[in-house]
Amino acid sequence: MIWAREIAKAVFENDGPAVYRAFSKMLRKGSPYAFAVLSDRAYGKLKERHEVEISPYREMTDDQIRERIADLERQLGVVPALTDDAPN
Repeated sequence: MIWAREIAKAVFENDGPAVYRAFSKMLRKGSPYAFAVLSDRAYGKLKERHEVEISPYREMTDDQIRERIADLERQLGVVPALTDDAPN
């Protein structure tokens, strides 16, 4: 794998016009995958960015969450669903 990376990197760095022509030809033929594979091989994949939303309920206990749900159900006029924890 190291040799493949070094060869791809050398091609990218030492023959820019030929690489440009080859990639242009591949892209015109509809091969963006080939472009991604070759550029990933030469320079590595781009870092992926992930966004994580922190829930406002993360710090709440189970009892606090149940109370919040009950408040929302009352506000909306919804009849609470029966659950396994509900007393019989």
